[in-house]
Amino acid sequence: MPKYIVIDCGARRLARGIYEPGGPGLTGLEVYPVKNADPLGLAAQFRAVCGAAADAAGRTDGILLAGSPEEFVLTDAVGAPVSGVFTGENTVLKLIAGPETALDRMRAELGGKFSAAAGFKLKPATPFAAAAGYAAFKRLSGKLRVFTLPQWFAFHCGRFNGKVHETLAAGLGFYDIFEREPAAGLIGFAEKFSGCALESGQPVTDISACAEFDGVPVYSGVGAAQCAVLGAGCRPAESVYIGVGAEAAAFAVAVRAPDADILPYFDCMRLSAVYGLPGSNAARCLLAEFEPEQDAGVLLSSVTARQVEATGGRQVSSGETAGLSGGGIAADRAAEALNGLAVSYAVAARGIAPGGGLERCLLGGEPARSWRALGEMLERELRVETQIVPARNEVLSGLCRLADGF
Repeated sequence: MPKYIVIDCGARRLARGIYEPGGPGLTGLEVYPVKNADPLGLAAQFRAVCGAAADAAGRTDGILLAGSPEEFVLTDAVGAPVSGVFTGENTVLKLIAGPETALDRMRAELGGKFSAAAGFKLKPATPFAAAAGYAAFKRLSGKLRVFTLPQWFAFHCGRFNGKVHETLAAGLGFYDIFEREPAAGLIGFAEKFSGCALESGQPVTDISACAEFDGVPVYSGVGAAQCAVLGAGCRPAESVYIGVGAEAAAFAVAVRAPDADILPYFDCMRLSAVYGLPGSNAARCLLAEFEPEQDAGVLLSSVTARQVEATGGRQVSSGETAGLSGGGIAADRAAEALNGLAVSYAVAARGIAPGGGLERCLLGGEPARSWRALGEMLERELRVETQIVPARNEVLSGLCRLADGF
């Protein structure tokens, strides 16, 4: 019976498990905080994690990787880093010379061409903008390579062939998701803006080997968001998945919703996605303003069914820290904060609901599993069945589902 190592690749932590289809399923789940955020140090830690997992598994038939396109490394032509690890949070800091000016220039010159090919609006954290802006600011020259973390790790495993699944490649911003090929016009623009030739890998639509680790195939990296949707059990044209972390995002498979981001999905399908919804950061900030002496996590986890019924609808925006009014004890404040999240999620879910109507909502992420009342509030708002995803890591669960197809 085959065994696979599955790894959720992040700049702050690496989560891995061992998956045996037809056997005990996903076991050996371990989370490793990143010890060294330097690109080479991170690659060395990845190899150590793979080695430990291979030892624990006893035999390994493949390694599957998922990651975020917004966490990437910029290197020269031979793969030597010319930057640290970019993340969605530190990208703006890396573009010190006025990132908004550079981004405004890109948006003005591109007009609607970027979103027409990439499927989403250009943001500061998009590697297309961050890599080109960084290279221009640093006055780099020659050929530069853009590696997402799964690609970077595969590169350091050996026998790397450059393949990357389109679910990960598309988020870089150099890919036309409608033609399913590199976007020549966007690449040309970024190269002219940066003064460098840019390479970001070979997008593929199947999960195929891209490297080897001690003779074991490493498969082309996939997008973590799409993997979480798959792992949560979100069904095409039936349900919506909402993943809650520091921020939250909502996804629907095989739905083309107006104003939503469009992402490639597996089996050549597409996702509609709404990003930037309020998550745990917003809830904690709201409580910190009104109840600074209380433990926000405890308060949010202790909201009761009575308080669910007592809350009124109120929508909050990501990062909002003001505006909740009215008296009440600390626990009531927590109920109001959760209700604000639920209303925001309901608005997003309706906006990307399948044309035939929303049948089910899946709520995932550790905050959602800890704050049980959030699911009750969302079910009340949507008036459809709302399920809390039980998996400890939806991304790893999604990688397991992909392994089932081998």
